[in-house]
Amino acid sequence: MRRILLSGIITILLSLVIDPLPTRAITVSSVTKEFLNFEILDAKMTSEFITIKGWAFINESQHYKNTTDHSIKLEFVSLNHTFTFDAKLTNFSMTSSFAAIGYSYCAAGVYGASNCNYYYEYVGFEAVIPLTSFIKGEKYITNIVFYANLSKIYFKTPLYYPIVNPIETMVGDYRFSIISKLNDTNIKVIESPVYARKSPSKTGTIWTYGTNCSTAYLNTLYFKMYSVYSNILDKTIVDSQTYYRVSARTDVCVDLRKRIIEGTVLNPVWISGMFVEYTGTPLEISSLLINNSPVIIASDFEYIIGTPINLLHYAKCVDYEDGDLTAKIVIESSDFQVRVGVYQVTYYVEDKYGYFDRKTVNITVLDIFNDPPLIFAYDRTVLQFSDFDYYLDVTAFDKQDGNITGLIKVLNSIDTSNILDQDLCYQVIDSKGAITIKCIIIHVYNEITLNRRYRYVSKNKLFFNESVPILWLNKVVDLQTILDNNILIQSFIIVGSN
Repeated sequence: MRRILLSGIITILLSLVIDPLPTRAITVSSVTKEFLNFEILDAKMTSEFITIKGWAFINESQHYKNTTDHSIKLEFVSLNHTFTFDAKLTNFSMTSSFAAIGYSYCAAGVYGASNCNYYYEYVGFEAVIPLTSFIKGEKYITNIVFYANLSKIYFKTPLYYPIVNPIETMVGDYRFSIISKLNDTNIKVIESPVYARKSPSKTGTIWTYGTNCSTAYLNTLYFKMYSVYSNILDKTIVDSQTYYRVSARTDVCVDLRKRIIEGTVLNPVWISGMFVEYTGTPLEISSLLINNSPVIIASDFEYIIGTPINLLHYAKCVDYEDGDLTAKIVIESSDFQVRVGVYQVTYYVEDKYGYFDRKTVNITVLDIFNDPPLIFAYDRTVLQFSDFDYYLDVTAFDKQDGNITGLIKVLNSIDTSNILDQDLCYQVIDSKGAITIKCIIIHVYNEITLNRRYRYVSKNKLFFNESVPILWLNKVVDLQTILDNNILIQSFIIVGSN
């Protein structure tokens, strides 16, 4: 029934595709492996080529007797690029593998027949594709395209080559990979009847298990049509055929034959790739740039006025792939002046692929006869809404100029209405232009905070109506001693922490 169904579909396609007008363009139809059967037997990669070997043919469409009856191409499709590559046909036969017992061979010129056998000669192929055919950085999915010249049927289908580990090679800074993940591949049985064998071979022992389905087939096991196996345990190639190992269990009887589906009872069970359809990740060819960003090496430095300077001499660059890129460093920005102060310079560099690095460093410019001034200012605490004296206890001194407190400038304001810590910055410039900036923290608190910061202490009772706080326990004796030894002290305020 399977053979008749497939031939019937091929016949319908023939009636639609065959065209007596030779000027019409060839139409390639996308189909599943059920109609365009294939197996990849080997895939290799060098620094120059990818080589893919296998076999393929359109089932029950025509005779394949020589290299003029058909042709094969591989199609590589990425997001931004598509190309095809002609495969070379090889003297590989699948005639005996697909010959139905009891049928004669079809007459010449008979297409899509179901009551005779076809020749499948020269259905092997080999494609040696230059790596330069692939755009670097792109990811390509592979299709196999088959041209049955006699029956004028042209099919293509995604190409699968399930493997455990990718095939990889480095070409310059790019890693090329062939990927078709075995653990991401499912197989579906698309032929019937197919024996369940205990070993990967055309002649391997056939499984028998459980009760009989009929006196003709007894308890011999066959794969159930369209059953899916999502856990492929192993893969091997024997006599130019791929075999997959799965685990199974018995199911219902179909056509008097006991059928199996995926399970855990029967293991190992082997099936030829000729009889399955693939789903999952098709053969993928990709190239990935393996490149590290360059690294600029530069640190803050001092410059003394009057000495020669080239800002580029203060930076170096090392790139893992390209080596020394110091000569490619440029100054992206700089406010450097030959004047006492602190300035910044930003260096920038790119490697050959556009990967970059930038780094900013500080330059402290000094006069050999001048030292930067010093600002003396300290963190302060003020009450909310109180008047704030910006210059209280703030002074400046310069080694050459002496006291230059009068030159101090306030760089920002303080809002005493907000209960928070605020930065306050001062700046002073000496007579030679040396600049110093110093910032302090102004702590603003309110009455609630004030009460938490102060505590009333009596000579007779240190903590009125309260237990002694843990942090004060070790101070009670000292406080009491002070009070006892000074009769003039009846009460006073002790400043504590929050």
